[in-house]
Amino acid sequence: MLAVETWKCGSAARFPVRDLIAALLDGDGPAAYELAERVLLETRSRTAVFADLLHPAQAEIGNLWYAGRVSYADEVRAAVHVRRIVERLAPTPAPRPVRRGSRCVLAVPHGDPHDVGLMMLSRALEDHGWSTELVGPARGLADLPEIVLSRRPRLFGLSAALLPPLAQVEQAIAAIRQARVPVLVGGVAFNRRPDLWRRLGADGLGTDVRVGVVLAGRLGGR
Repeated sequence: MLAVETWKCGSAARFPVRDLIAALLDGDGPAAYELAERVLLETRSRTAVFADLLHPAQAEIGNLWYAGRVSYADEVRAAVHVRRIVERLAPTPAPRPVRRGSRCVLAVPHGDPHDVGLMMLSRALEDHGWSTELVGPARGLADLPEIVLSRRPRLFGLSAALLPPLAQVEQAIAAIRQARVPVLVGGVAFNRRPDLWRRLGADGLGTDVRVGVVLAGRLGGR
């Protein structure tokens, strides 16, 4: 198993995270996109926009909701605008992509509607040469090993904000790893319990998009 990696970059100081939070909570989609586009032009990296701007902003809005300072409707509206930004940002191919034919399957658990983070990871991986397939939340955990076996990817990724019973997650991970496909996990449900990925038998924890890309390369892309 890989040790969990974290990435400390001082995002709030270097990038307009606070301005983005304000735009998202105001429902100002054009202003939010303009901020993301500005960071993309400066960094020439969608991964940087995702990891250093969008992810910190979403995490802070989640914290504000948890503290009762913003409403659930505010959080949902912000997520809608973030999704639109992710869908609109242009690709930024990495100079040193993974080897040709690197393919991964990405999924969120059944009943978990929080897939924006997985969308970010998918696009960041594609910028680094991966071919990705997203399995939507309509598919149950029990279906995932069969899907992975039929696709034969180099990597499987599971992102979760809401986890099913842990025994089911552990069983699915074990079945996928038995097929010699490494498993990378991430999302709020895993980030809030940093040792959970080890307990469930995964190969690594991507605490944000950039870390996910790095670990994906180590696990299955080289």
